[in-house]
Amino acid sequence: MPIMKQPPEAFPQNLPPLDEADHKIIDLLREDGRMSGRDMAQRSGLSEANVSRRMARLVEEGSVRILGMVPAALLGLHMRTVLLLHCKGDPTSTAERLAKLRHVHWCGSAFGAFDIVMYAVLRDERHLIDFVEQIFGSDANIEDLVICPVLEYFAPESAQSTDADHASGDAQLHRRGAPIDDVDRSLLRTLQVNGRASFAELAEASGISATSAADRFRRLLADGIVQILTLPSPARIGNLVRVTACIRVKGPFRRVLEQAATMQGALWARATAGPFGVVMDFACRDEQAMNDMRARIMSIPGVSGVSLSLHRRLLRDDLAWGLDDASKPASGG
Repeated sequence: MPIMKQPPEAFPQNLPPLDEADHKIIDLLREDGRMSGRDMAQRSGLSEANVSRRMARLVEEGSVRILGMVPAALLGLHMRTVLLLHCKGDPTSTAERLAKLRHVHWCGSAFGAFDIVMYAVLRDERHLIDFVEQIFGSDANIEDLVICPVLEYFAPESAQSTDADHASGDAQLHRRGAPIDDVDRSLLRTLQVNGRASFAELAEASGISATSAADRFRRLLADGIVQILTLPSPARIGNLVRVTACIRVKGPFRRVLEQAATMQGALWARATAGPFGVVMDFACRDEQAMNDMRARIMSIPGVSGVSLSLHRRLLRDDLAWGLDDASKPASGG
């Protein structure tokens, strides 16, 4: 099957393979997305100029993205949900329309268990109802929709704890002291798009001095209000097949979540309400590796079934929830 031999559309294609130096830089960025060029040069054995050129190329071509992730609750968004759709016919045009909707931050057309997989971040349950009505709209191609509200979230790619993402926003602010203000929000908006934004760029975006921007950034980072994540394109590091696994759970949800999320190739994993206890995304080398991954998931105690959706076209992929311009499409990675 040809689609199993190449990455979904929107992944970088027709690019020369990454070399050893590229992989070194990516590994260092995954360790610290804001590591200085000087430190990367010292640790990689490359010149600082070479590091700078390579890093710029890796970002420009989409081989790696460095983004700030903010706990959605801190931005007043308390409803995160995975949406799984069946279509009556070709899902392409439907997926293209849905990917442009505000509050959608991941959208891909697929084949297998579901035809479209989406991830949305919204204000509350009432907003979710309005959003579902918007999804159906006048699109007669949508046959049915499975809603899986996210209860807990785990991202093994992060070098830091992601507990902040599923914590209560109010409780989080209470524990962390001073609430975020409009200046903080300006900084966060910039970081959600570019996690390596300089202090000068942060200052310009927020209307404060570079020194103040640096102090605020360090506080936001230390308090866990923002995490800088480095997200390599799975295809560029050899994982051409990207899959959403919907896992039925009969045993302890958190144990299944943690074991699934820490498997090699796992990207994002979420404990969800609805028919599936865990919904996770993973990337792997080929069809055999996908089957092996499914077998490993099935071997986790408490897992009673796994349904796979293989992504054929990635239409949106970003972490920019809560931004004013939330309807802009984002490149895949």
